[in-house]
This record gives sequence, C-alpha cells and structure tokens, in this order.
Amino acid sequence: MKKLGIGIAAAVAVLLAGSAVTSYVMGGKVQEGFESTAKEWSKPPLMVQVQSYERGLFTSTAKTQWTVNTGQEQLSFTASHDISHGPWPRGHAAEIASRFAWNDDAPPELLSLYKDKSPLEWKTTVGWTHTSQHQLSSPAVAGQFEKDKVNFAGLTADFEMSADLKGMKGTATMPSLQVESTAPVDDDEDGDNSGPAKMLLKGNNMRFDLFQPQGQEFMVGSVNWTLESMNTEPKNGGEP
Repeated sequence: MKKLGIGIAAAVAVLLAGSAVTSYVMGGKVQEGFESTAKEWSKPPLMVQVQSYERGLFTSTAKTQWTVNTGQEQLSFTASHDISHGPWPRGHAAEIASRFAWNDDAPPELLSLYKDKSPLEWKTTVGWTHTSQHQLSSPAVAGQFEKDKVNFAGLTADFEMSADLKGMKGTATMPSLQVESTAPVDDDEDGDNSGPAKMLLKGNNMRFDLFQPQGQEFMVGSVNWTLESMNTEPKNGGEP
C-alpha cells in the first residue's frame, strides 16, 4: 500500500484506489471459491449450505450451515466466517477464520457439555495457487453426557489441501478421552452388563495422505494411526 519516494498526492491516491479495486476483485474470487468449496464438500452424509456472504472491500463475512445425516441421526452446526482478502493479507490470497456453534436443535447434553464454547474453530489460509492450509481445534470439555461422564482433552488437526480439493495431507491429535458409565449395572440398554464401566484413551495420533481418484467419490491413500494406551475397567469385576 505504501510506496516511498513518490511524494505526489495524486499518485498515492491512484495507488490506494488500485489496491482497493484489486482487493474487491480478489474478494469476488474468494467468494466464488468459498461457494464452490461448499458444494464440493456437500457429499452424503454431509451437507454444507452457504446461508449468507457479505463482501466488503478488504474483508468479508459469511455464514454456513453444516448438516450430518446418517439416516438414523441428524446433527447440524452453524459456522460464522471472517474472511480477509486484501490487499495481500500476510502474503496469501486469503485467510478465513471460522467458528462453529451447535444449532438449537442439538441434543441438550451436547449444549450442556460445551456450554459457551465453540465445538470447532477452523483457520484456513488460501495460497495464490489455490492450495490451502487448514488448522482445526476442538476444545477440552468435561461433564455428563446421557448416562456417561465424559472428559475430553480436545483435538487439533493440521492439513493441506490441493487446489482441486481432491487431495489432503496432514496430522490430527487427540491427547486423551475418558468415558465413565454412571448408569447402574442392571440398566444397560443393550442388556449386556459385561462392558467397561470406564475407558481411558491416551495419545491418539493420526498421519494421513489421501487423494480422490478420478471419477470416484471417495478418497484413498495412507492413514497411520497410533494409540499410546487404552485402559478399561469392567462393570462387574470381569475381564476388561
């Protein structure tokens, strides 16, 4: 934006105007990419819908709805997106900061578990070649969920996607998850009282390198998953 040595007000004004126009055009390209990505990611059981997109000179805002429908259960989120597209946001084409929130029809147990926390925050950096870098985080939560006491240490993921959205490579980490049943031994919904009363998973790490073959709707590739430890305690003093 600043160009030293010109010293002419008119030239500076032209420079500023040119940057503003470039930013606004870039904002339009980002909007096109944003909407096309939503369509590309809308594949069963996931549907992504762009509810609004307000384009500004240097920044834009958007809202999307994400719905997961397995045929047996349906869960939906609303995401708010703050988008920076110029001029030249930190050397990238665009940066998108997304914050997800449960919809009001989410199970009360989930709303109570997360309270005012966002279940997912997602930062995306879009490069000039349209490749993108993604950083995801889900917060640590603890509380009651139905008949179980849950202690979740959170989750983080870092991955990159190809420009055509058909390749992704990165890592995901979940430090620990503990689930402890608080239901009476004779109150098992499946009639099986031999399952664990407590389960603790530690050190969940995943490394993946996936791509979508031409003409296919699924991704293939390598997934390396490691688990540091898993400890269980039985309900009736039996074998874990």
